[in-house]
Formats: sequence, C-alpha cells, structure tokens
Amino acid sequence: MTLFDHNKFNRTLRLSILLLVAAGGGLFYAIRAFVLASTARPSFEDMHAPALAALILLSLTTMVAFCAVVLAALALYRRETIRRKKSEMRLNRCRRTADVSSDLIVILTPSGRIEYVNETVEQVTGFGKGDLIGKRLSPHLPWYVDAGAFRDLRDSVLEGKDVVRKINAKTRDGAMLTLLERIAPLRNETGVITWLISTARDLTREQGLEDRIDYLDKYDPLTALPNRRNLIDLLENILASAKKTGGYVSVLVLDIDRFNHVNDLFGADAADDILKQLSARIRSSVSPSDIVARTGNDEFAVVHIDEHPPALAGPIAQQIRTALSQNMTA
Repeated sequence: MTLFDHNKFNRTLRLSILLLVAAGGGLFYAIRAFVLASTARPSFEDMHAPALAALILLSLTTMVAFCAVVLAALALYRRETIRRKKSEMRLNRCRRTADVSSDLIVILTPSGRIEYVNETVEQVTGFGKGDLIGKRLSPHLPWYVDAGAFRDLRDSVLEGKDVVRKINAKTRDGAMLTLLERIAPLRNETGVITWLISTARDLTREQGLEDRIDYLDKYDPLTALPNRRNLIDLLENILASAKKTGGYVSVLVLDIDRFNHVNDLFGADAADDILKQLSARIRSSVSPSDIVARTGNDEFAVVHIDEHPPALAGPIAQQIRTALSQNMTA
C-alpha cells in the first residue's frame, strides 16, 4: 500500500483542467448571449433568459472547477509533504550511517563551501562542525598540511576524475596525521558536478607501524646505527659512486674481544649500555661523512670515503682504538 495514489491525483488534475475549460466556455457563451440580446432588443424575458441560464451554468461549473482545483492543490501539497518527509528520513539515515563510520566524510560544493562533515572528522582532526559547515575555506581544508595538494585534488575532481591519494595532515593541536583520501564528483540529472564527496581513512597508526618496520629493517634498534643489510646496500652505492669519481673507499671492521664476559658478569642491561657507549665513541672518532654500522652482536664496521689511498685510513683506526681504550661505566 502506497501513501499516495498517483493515478488518482492525475485523474483529479485532468478533471479540474476540463472543468476550467468548461467554465471558460460558459463565460464565452454568457458574453455572447448578452451581446446578441443587446443587439436584437427583444422582450426582457427573452433577452435575459439565455444569459441567466448561461450565468447559472457558468457559476456551477466554476464552483466545481474551483473545488477540483483546490482538491488537486491539496493532493499536490500532500504529495510534496510526503516526498519531503521521505527525503528527510533517507537523509537522516544517511547521516546516522555516516556519523558511525570510522572514515572522515566531507561534502563540499565545487566552490569549496563545506555542506557536511561527520563526527569522525571532529574526533580525528579536532575541528568542530561549527568551525566547518557552511563556510568556504580557502585555499584548503584546515587539516591539510600542503594547500597545493588539496588544490590539485579538487581540480582533478572538477574535471570528472575520481582521485585517491595519501596525504599528510595535522590536527587542530598540531599532531601529524596520515590520511588515505578519496574525492569523487557527484553529478545531477544533467551531468553537472554539484558536490564533491571526500572520504578519508586515518592511516596514522598503520603508517607509524610501517615506518617502524622499515626502520628496524635498516637500523639497529639499540644503537640506531645501520645494520648489516643496510650497510651492504650503502656500500654498493658508495663503491659505484667512487668508481665514477675515482675516489677511495676504506672499510674497517671492529670486533670487541671478550664482550660476552660483560654480558655474563653484569647482565644484559649493562651490556646494552656498553654497546651504546661503544657506538657513540666510534661515531665521534670518525668524520661525519663516514658510515658507522653495527654488523653483529659485538661487531662494528666503518666505511671511510676519501680522495687519498686506503693506506691513509690507518690513522682513523688508531683514533678509534684510542677512543675505545678509555674506561667505561655501565
């Protein structure tokens, strides 16, 4: 069962139009009867009888047509009211659905005025709906770090493209965010872009984990020095560059004798502290352009780049030995 009978409304509307046409015809007939009566000058009864009949018919027809038009208008108003309520119910359902979404959802006009933001936008960015809705923010959404990135995204979407891109953002308090954003155009019946819909997923935690995994893949977490795998990659690049420029590369490998005794006698925490001191002393003994890496439990490597032959790397080794010969405390 439907709330509105469209066929009944259409029939009522057609009937009201026919009655209005009939009323117009009656009016024409009444005017014509008066004109003929005035021209022929017959008796009073003969002159006015047809006109009175026409006026009575016209009045009745007009009354019926008016009633039909009123009924049609009421039916139309009822239909529009029901349609509006249905639209509002659908819109409220969509809003409730969007508000419980974990993604950031923003609806903008092509000119940049914000029409809607869901609660996740407030929770993630710290910008409230009162700060955003109804305002035309230029040149970008407030959580964007790079205004040019948003401008490029919007220009691409206005060309009809569906754009997905990872962006850097920040909260109202200045905390950095990583968002995976998708902006899509929404067209009306004529194909004109009327809205821009932005959905973004907060990848800050995932990005942090990825960065941490990438860091652990290349660096020693205890000393923050490049690990063996990273050293090999760096050394390959350095050798390729030195081959082109004619430079010299020296590689020094250090092994700490009897380091396992430190671990056995003083424990793992003390041994870790000693390793940190060792790495700091090696780092301070060489040039900032040199590479210091931890290649094993108690093994380190130094890569020295110079224009002089490798034989001159001896003083560097002596500087490291001197630095490491000083007493240490854990």
